[in-house]
Amino acid sequence: MDTSKGTERINEEGAEEIKVDAINYKSSAGHEQEEPQKENVKITHVPLTYEKRGTRDAMAEKIDSAKGTVTGAKDHNKAD
Repeated sequence: MDTSKGTERINEEGAEEIKVDAINYKSSAGHEQEEPQKENVKITHVPLTYEKRGTRDAMAEKIDSAKGTVTGAKDHNKAD
């Protein structure tokens, strides 16, 4: 990932964390003619992966369960 405008590190949970400096422009509804307010902000990205979240195995179980349900429904319809 390009971190030329930010910093990359591993946080306390062991996940990759990328902090980026950005500028947020705000304008109030109905005041389009006015100059937007400029605010410096820091954005923290923590990319999620199934492996890091511990859900990869859970997803595999759900997929297998769904396959079993579909297969069971097909077998049930054949019996009718």
